[in-house]
Amino acid sequence: MDPQRAKNILEAALLCSVEPIAVKELMRLFDDAIDASVVTTLLEDLRRDWTHKGLELVQVKTGWRFQTREDVKRYLEQMNPEKPPKYSRATMETLAIIAYKQPVTRGRHRVHSWGHRVYPGHEGARGSRLDRVNRPPRCAGAPSTVGNHAPVFG
Repeated sequence: MDPQRAKNILEAALLCSVEPIAVKELMRLFDDAIDASVVTTLLEDLRRDWTHKGLELVQVKTGWRFQTREDVKRYLEQMNPEKPPKYSRATMETLAIIAYKQPVTRGRHRVHSWGHRVYPGHEGARGSRLDRVNRPPRCAGAPSTVGNHAPVFG
């Protein structure tokens, strides 16, 4: 096979692949008509051909792949900046349960995420003259009692 044609086939396979390709896999493109040393030589030629372009051909642990050059990477990052993920309230509660292995109520989550104390059930009590938390929850998941006066037996 013509070496230029073989290089074109290798180049197309590597550009279209999502993952690195091992030399053995690349040999299968040619029905094992080309041995590993010839494939490696062709890959080195391809590497030299791509020296002054935005991509580079590199050999990694699992094979060969094309990747963006370091001097071009910052321009591409401006095009698609990574934003921190925004998690919903339910997701945050689930993550808290997983991380701390204990139940967390929505009110407890609001204390940590929004910086003010809202006890479970207290949001609905604001409009009904129940303006004081008589007893905060003693453990995670326990309800608090609300009222409009201080508790009699303290």
